[in-house]
Amino acid sequence: MHGFFFATFSGNLVLRLAMVLLVLLLLVRVLRGRPIRFGCDLLGALLSLRCALQFLLLNLLLLAPLKSGGLLLVQLVLFLPVITIDFGWLYWRFDSGRRRRGLSHIRFDEEPPQAFDYFHAAANALLQFDPSGAKAITRPMKALFVLHGVVMMDLVALTLSRAIGLASSR
Repeated sequence: MHGFFFATFSGNLVLRLAMVLLVLLLLVRVLRGRPIRFGCDLLGALLSLRCALQFLLLNLLLLAPLKSGGLLLVQLVLFLPVITIDFGWLYWRFDSGRRRRGLSHIRFDEEPPQAFDYFHAAANALLQFDPSGAKAITRPMKALFVLHGVVMMDLVALTLSRAIGLASSR
């Protein structure tokens, strides 16, 4: 399990090259003034898939006997920025698409929201488990907010259980 965990997150050379090529293609399209929406959506979808896989493996890593007690804690700390960026992208992507049609999924304290406001709402969930300054209006966005809160509570539970396990093994 331990080797599989690192192999999954280190990636292989082909995947790394594909990601670099995709980012370079997006940069070229930006410089030429062409739309990059599909490429950004592809990168966001890949980030979401990787985030879901990493979340699953973090939960499985708790069950694995580890020689290095701090491994799970390090992985949790490294996962926090990933989850923040992923949920910020999800909030922005779903809400901005609906706002183009004159509707919205999220109500912010300050309207109209900027892209940073979505990432700020996701970052606030790290500390509050509920994005402050933003209120979900529709059922799909409420479900996404709940999912984000569940993921954050799970991460707190993982951290506490590993910390208790480390303290009791000494």
